[in-house]
Amino acid sequence: MAKNGYRVSQTSRLQQRLEQSFPGRYHLLSVSIDPDFDQPAVLKDYAARFEANENHWSFATGTAEQINSVAGLFGLFHEPENGLISHDLRTALIGPDGRLVQLWKSNVWTPYEIQRRVETALNSGKNFADVR
Repeated sequence: MAKNGYRVSQTSRLQQRLEQSFPGRYHLLSVSIDPDFDQPAVLKDYAARFEANENHWSFATGTAEQINSVAGLFGLFHEPENGLISHDLRTALIGPDGRLVQLWKSNVWTPYEIQRRVETALNSGKNFADVR
């Protein structure tokens, strides 16, 4: 995450929009693919830096095996390269039933676009109040 401040900043703007439009009815999860660097203290610093509401935005990482498993579910490419991790990006909207609603395969989404997609999903009768 240290090398991906733009993504976290964009998600910070998304959090503001979602909280304004759907207070308490969403949860964001940022997953680091660099567990060697992004230890709990580092993730906590990111959360504070981007004013993440800990009730609605979690920062997580895991073992290499766990990260590979999650990355595989979303088709996320990542591999070590010259001391860094080369990777593409994924943003997923998951419904309260645990099913994928939409997957963005880059960072070209806007907070407005995702806000509208959440609104569409909410208006479809799905209850996002219990998403955590």
